[in-house]
Amino acid sequence: MDDDASFATLRTPSERRAADFAIFFRMGRISKAVEHRLTDDLVRFGLTPGLFHLLVHIGRKEGQLQRDLAELTGNTPANVSILLEKLVEAGLVIRTPAGRANQLFLTPLGRSRYNEIVPMHERIMADRLSGLSPEERQQLRNLLRKLERS
Repeated sequence: MDDDASFATLRTPSERRAADFAIFFRMGRISKAVEHRLTDDLVRFGLTPGLFHLLVHIGRKEGQLQRDLAELTGNTPANVSILLEKLVEAGLVIRTPAGRANQLFLTPLGRSRYNEIVPMHERIMADRLSGLSPEERQQLRNLLRKLERS
C-alpha cells in the first residue's frame, strides 16, 4: 500500500488487510527502534527492560505492595517475585513487611539509578514524538488505548 493512500480509497478486502498489516508493521518497527535505544542505556546500568520496568513502577509509587505490582506491570506474581529478588540482590530495592504483604521501596542506590535513567528515557521518547503536535499525541494516546482494549 502507498503510504499516502487514504484508507477510504481501499476497495478490496485484500487491500485493507495489507494496509492493516502495514500499520502494525510500522508500530512494531518504531517500538523496536525505541526499545533498542533504551536497552542500550539499561545495559550500562546492569538492568534488563523487565527489571527497569519494575524499578520505574516502584520509584513512581514507593510503598506499594508487591502483590499489586504484578497487576500494574502485566507480569505474573511469580515473575515479579523473581525480578524483585534480582533488584534486592543488586541493592536497588528493599522489601518491608507490612502484615502478610511486602511494601516496596527504592534504596538510595535505586533512587539514584531511577533519577539517572528515567530522565534519559523520557528525553528519548519525547524526541521520538517531537514530530507530533500535542493534539496529535493525545489522539495517538487515545487510539492506542482503544486498540489495547479491543
